Order: sequence, then C-alpha cells, then structure tokens
Amino acid sequence: MRRRSVLPFTLLPVLLAAQGGADPTERSAEDLLIDSLWHTVDEAPQHAMTRARELFRTASANGSYKGMMNAEQLIGEAFYLQYDLDSAATYYQHALDRSRVENDTKEIAANLTSLGSIAKETHRPQEAMERYDEALDLKEAVHDTSAVIELLLRMGNTMMDIARNDRATALFLDALHRSQIAKDTLQAAHALNSLAIVAKKEKDPERSLAYEDSALAIYRRSGERFYEAATLNNMGVTLKELHRHAEADSVYARGLALFTEMGYEPGILSFQLNRAILANLQGRPAMALERGGIARDLAERMGDDNALSDALNAIAQADLALNAPQAALDSAERAIIIAQRIGSMEKEHQAWDTKSRALEALGRPQLALEAYKRFLVLNDSMYQVDKTAEIDRMQLAFETRQKEAAIASLENEVRLEQARKRWLRIGILALAMAALAIVFAVVQRRRRDRQLHTTQLELQQARNEQLTQQLDHKRRELTEKALHLAQKNELMRDLEQDIAELEREHGNAGLNTVANKLRFDKQIDRDWEQFTKAFTELDKSFFDRLTARHAALNRNDLRLCALLTMKLGTKEVAAILNVSDEGVKKARYRLRKKLELATEDDLEAYIAAC
Repeated sequence: MRRRSVLPFTLLPVLLAAQGGADPTERSAEDLLIDSLWHTVDEAPQHAMTRARELFRTASANGSYKGMMNAEQLIGEAFYLQYDLDSAATYYQHALDRSRVENDTKEIAANLTSLGSIAKETHRPQEAMERYDEALDLKEAVHDTSAVIELLLRMGNTMMDIARNDRATALFLDALHRSQIAKDTLQAAHALNSLAIVAKKEKDPERSLAYEDSALAIYRRSGERFYEAATLNNMGVTLKELHRHAEADSVYARGLALFTEMGYEPGILSFQLNRAILANLQGRPAMALERGGIARDLAERMGDDNALSDALNAIAQADLALNAPQAALDSAERAIIIAQRIGSMEKEHQAWDTKSRALEALGRPQLALEAYKRFLVLNDSMYQVDKTAEIDRMQLAFETRQKEAAIASLENEVRLEQARKRWLRIGILALAMAALAIVFAVVQRRRRDRQLHTTQLELQQARNEQLTQQLDHKRRELTEKALHLAQKNELMRDLEQDIAELEREHGNAGLNTVANKLRFDKQIDRDWEQFTKAFTELDKSFFDRLTARHAALNRNDLRLCALLTMKLGTKEVAAILNVSDEGVKKARYRLRKKLELATEDDLEAYIAAC
C-alpha cells in the first residue's frame, strides 16, 4: 500500500508501507480500496476524499480500525493537497487520537509526522519540532532507521526556516552519518542537498557547491534522473552567484537535456528561464531572446504567471541590448501587469527598472523618470519587507532558543527536586520545626504582600484614570488627522478633475505636467507617516499584533485596519486612501479573506479584538 506523509517542497521520496509480502489475491476489498486511494490522492484529491468518506462510513459500520484510520488520513491528505491546512490538521488529529487508543506505534508516529509538517507549513516551528521529536522517539525505539533519517531531515528544514542554521546543520549531519552507516545512498544525497541550502543561506557558495557536487554524484550513480536534474539546476544558480557563467551555462544545459528526455515541462521551463537570464548576464542578448521566448511560451501554456513575468522581463532586457526599445517596452509593461496580478513586488520592481531604461532609449525622458521613481518606491518597499521578515525570523529564533533553554532549566529543576526529596526523607524529623517556622514566616509575608497589593491597586487605578484621559485626547487628535487627510485627498482629486476639465476645454498640454506632479506628490505624501506615528502612539502594539497573527498583511491592509478601528465611514476611508467607495468595499473583501473571516463575522470587531 502506498502511503504518503505531508512533506512539501523537499527532495524526500514518497514513503512506502509494504504489505509483508502477502499475496495480492488474498487481500480484502477494503485493503485494495485503501491501496488504490493512496495511489491516486495526489492526482485527484477531491475524488479520493469522496471515496475516503464512503470508506469511513463502511469501516465504522464494520468496526474496522484500519479502514477508519486510513480514511481519516486520506481525507486529511486530500485537504492538505488543496491547501486547506486547518481541515487537514483536524483529520490527522482524529487519526492520531484513534491510533493512540489502539496503541498503534507505527501509525502514531506517521500521524505525528504529518501534523508536524502541517505545523511547519503554518509557521509554528515549535509545535512542529515537538511533534517530530515525539515521532522520532517512537521510530528510534523500533530501530526504523529510514524513518529516523527522514524525520531528522524534516527537523533540519524546520530549524532552517527560522534561521537556526547551526541546529539545522547538526541535524542534517546526523542524517548524513546515519545514511552512510545504513548505506542508504539516496537519503545521504538528500542530506547533502539540505546542507548545501544551509551553506547558501550562510553566504558560502563554495561550500554549497561542494555539497551539491557530492549529491549529484550519488544521484547519477543511483540513476535518479529527476533528482540529478534538480541538483544541476541548484548548482547552476550557485555557479551564477560565483560569476562562473560559462560553467553555469554548461550545468544548465545538462539538466535541461535530462528534463527534456523525461518530458518534464516544469523543469524545462525552469532551465530555459535560468539560461535566458544567464545569457543576458553574459552579454548574449540574441541567445537570451531565444531562450526567453521558449520560457515565455511554456509559461503561457502551463499558466505559470511567476515564470511568465520573469521570462518577459528577460526578453525585454535582451531587446534593449539588441536596440529594440519598443519591443522591450511592450514586454516590460506586460511583465508589470502580470507581477501586479500575482502580487509579486520583486518581479514588478525588476520590470519597472527595465521599462525605465526602455523609455529612456525611446527618447521619452519624463516617462522614463516616472518609471524609475516607481522602481525606487518598490525598491524601498522591498527593503522594508526584507528587514521586517529578517526581524521576524530573528525574533522567532530567539523565542525558540528561549523555549529550549526553559526546557533544559525545567529538566535541571526536576533532577534537583529528586535530590531534594532524598535529603528530605533523611532529615524529615529535623526539618519539622524549621517547616513550622517557614509556614509562620510565609503567613506573615502574605499578610504584608496583601497590604502592599492593595496599595499598588489604588495607585494603579489612579494611573489608569490618567491614562484614560490621555488616550481620549489622542483618539480625538488621531480622528482629526484622519479627517484632515481625507479632506486633503478630496481636494487633490477635485484639482485633478478641474485640470482635466480645463485641458478638455482649452487643450493646454502643459496642464498634464501639473496633473502628473499632483499625482506624484500625492503618492509620496508624508501625511501617512504622521498619521501612522500618531496611531502607533495610541496603540503601540496594534500593527505588531496584527502581523503576528496574519503575516500576509501588506502595508495597505494595515492602513485599512487602522482606519476601520476609528469607526470612520466608507466615504471618509475612501477619501483617505484615495480610492472610490467601491474600492473600499473591495479592499474590505480582500482583507476579510486574508483574515480568514466567515461571512457572519464582524470585521471591525475582529480587528479591534486583535
């Protein structure tokens, strides 16, 4: 029976659970159905879920633990493949509870592993590590070396996600050592690839390349062509970072030949795109144009907008080098539209830079300057996002270290407590009088503590009244700032409309420059910074609390959340954000989706409660 545990975006193999060599003709209808569903769930998750629900009903009626267990796991896996992680976790938890009742060690470990991977996906590394640790203990107890190595790799990936590279390296090296002892060459290659990723994160491309080369040799000897091609792609990226462009191109060509032979289009697309980008770096625009065109056509056919945006930008850069600025402008503008549609700030910012250079080559300096300013705005935004993400990773790593230290401290306390109990049993009679004295002292101290607590409560109440008055004053100031901002944006919009009317009546082309300046001034207006500063003074942790619970929120989402807490009407919010009333409704709808609110949930109440 083929069994699949949740493990996204790794090179780890699909797990197989053998049937002990039983004759397939002797297997029950339930066994055959379970086997069939595990083989097809990744290709047709919705269909597998429907059949799994039927399996659960039948197994429940028959009292079949195996049928109910597999049905719950299959439903959880189907939800996971459709990226409904909360539902996936619910069903895997049901399966875990059922396996614990049956004391089924193998299934307990499997369910813990899946729940750990879901926790990792939902940015809960501490919970993921706790699940993995428990599964690891079970697998080590039964000497399941292959499963232990797999868990070590998962744990290393989790530590790598929170920048605990030292811990990740130790786990990957442990997995590598065990793989070598067990002569499991494929797992050893996976461990080497993981070590290469850590080295790359630590800005050590030479070490990363050495690990990738070792993994590549193993994959080639084992005939693992898919992993060989994937590793060649990673090596090409590393060589490009080392500015060894000719070697990178050779490596890309080898990997492309493997994926082409396999007919694996996503891999072909990745290589063609990387080779197009590399050709531009090498100053071979004709080659970049050819490769970029292949990548563009593949991306369009596959519906891969991420790759399509990159391919169009590579084509635009090649057209610029070939003195075809109009073609470059067309491709860059299309890349911008796609990047905005998929919400990729990085791809949009690259395309704006290309568009600026294309406009300059076309002799349109004013528009080129506008495009370059947009590039700079996005560049600043990306820097802030990167810094925020880095701070979040550092904070998460710090909290993880704190928890690990707390666990170690608790273990020490347990050992000390056991020693104390031994001494207490020896000296119980001698300590009896001392205990009475301690009790008396505690009673006296508690009496004093109660008196002190009462005094502190009175002082705190006085401070709270004072703070309440200050808070009311700041709320009034903040509302005034918001309304002022709304009035200013309305005035700016009226000015734009007046200028447009004058242009229609008098045809004064110079008015267009004034309008553009008004729009740009409005774009970089610093009133928002003053408003944000005033709002932060009112509630210092508001934005931190929101982003901690919903990391996907962007700057515009946070602005809207702040305005909604002030009980402003749709018209005022629209004026402040410089959008239409319908735009506010759409922004509220997108915000509700990001916050994962049900239709009946109150958006303002939820934000206020955060």
